[in-house]
Amino acid sequence: MARDKVFRVRLTQQEWDKLEKTALKRGVSSAEVLRDYIKRLPTPEIGDSSDISSFTDLRSV
Repeated sequence: MARDKVFRVRLTQQEWDKLEKTALKRGVSSAEVLRDYIKRLPTPEIGDSSDISSFTDLRSV
């Protein structure tokens, strides 16, 4: 599957250090650590209240 989506996130120095140390310990990139966490997220079922379409648009917050 092609990776064609990009996600930018701002981290504190503490969060950055934690991510980098985890990646170094595992011998992978920080991006791979994040991808691994995302893969572990449960897949919401259609109609489930956790379905992304039911989330409030937070862009206006």
